[in-house]
Amino acid sequence: MVAAISQIFKNFALNTEAKVVFEEMNTKLIDITQSEYGFIGEVFNDGTQDFLKTHAITNIAWNKETRDFYETNAPEGLEFKNLKSLFGHVITTGKPVISNNPYEDDRRGGLPEGHPHMGSFLGLPILLQGKFIGMVGMANRPGGYNETLCQELKPYLSACASLIEGYKLVKQKAEARKDLETSVLKLKNQNEKLSEFTYIVSHDVRKHASNLKMLVEMHDASNKSEVMQMIASTTNHLFTTVDYISEIIEVTQKPSLRRREINLSELVTDIFSSFEIELKEFSVQLNIEESITIMAEPAYLNSIFENLLSNAIKYCRHDSKTIEVSAVIQNQTALITVKDYGRGIDMARHGEKLFQMFSTFHGSSDSKGLGLYLVKKYIDSMKGKISVDSSISLNSYTIFNIEIPI
Repeated sequence: MVAAISQIFKNFALNTEAKVVFEEMNTKLIDITQSEYGFIGEVFNDGTQDFLKTHAITNIAWNKETRDFYETNAPEGLEFKNLKSLFGHVITTGKPVISNNPYEDDRRGGLPEGHPHMGSFLGLPILLQGKFIGMVGMANRPGGYNETLCQELKPYLSACASLIEGYKLVKQKAEARKDLETSVLKLKNQNEKLSEFTYIVSHDVRKHASNLKMLVEMHDASNKSEVMQMIASTTNHLFTTVDYISEIIEVTQKPSLRRREINLSELVTDIFSSFEIELKEFSVQLNIEESITIMAEPAYLNSIFENLLSNAIKYCRHDSKTIEVSAVIQNQTALITVKDYGRGIDMARHGEKLFQMFSTFHGSSDSKGLGLYLVKKYIDSMKGKISVDSSISLNSYTIFNIEIPI
């Protein structure tokens, strides 16, 4: 018995097919008990009742019809749902059944015509941590079955329980893998459809928006009516939004970054120079060491500073037009701070959705709610972090703290 259990677990460890392992277990069980035939099965429930499904069963077909039935159904497991029988009594009670005179046993269910003789029967429950999960059945042991044999078979039943649970976990893992593969395929199809949509947005819609903007500008040169001014304003907003969406599509679908070494001081100075007219009345303080360089995607860094600077200008206070930008290197990370003394952000109200797409905080009609979303996307793409500290008190301010690996 010990040798049989050892070999069976070895086969399981070698990923041997369940059917082969259980058939070997059934054969060994018949040999150990000196029985003529038998089965090993697992107990399931179909929503109405428990039933037995065999993992291994001796072929005792007695005519062509039963041979054909066995060959067709045995590989997938035979199901037995009529529990008014000796083996059924094991399932309904969860207790061993010893019958050395089956033909006169009140628990019998009878045998089909032509079925091989059954002179004795032993049915034993398979328990796992006290839970009834299956059973073994044997027939025709010389001299019959007894309680001593039941006790001797306990280690073997324990091995059966472990294997049933083990193969159940293997099956669940295979099903989970199949579900995952199905989900991946579904996601791939959805991504392909999304790619088609993004192409339309980033190319066709942008082209039409650009043409519309150009036509409005041509017409606006000779027509200064209020309606035309409103159309021009709306067209500009549409064009800006399409530009933003195209930018979002680009950062979302970009497979990899084109990193290169960037002098942070030079980049920020150039960006502030491009806002020279808007910053005419501002006090600008740049505290960035000229030696600071980082490996990053230039377009991403440009967009980060342009969006933060644009917001600082748009939401400034007339009594305090100051913007401060500082940067230091610490632990191979660029720590960048962008501070303005504008209207501030109500963090208690908007903190959780600060970087969500289309989130706006000041009720401005020209706010798209895309700038900070892009800033966060770009920083995430460079494996960086961003946090915000802001106040809407009398001396309101907003501080963006950015960390980017150099």
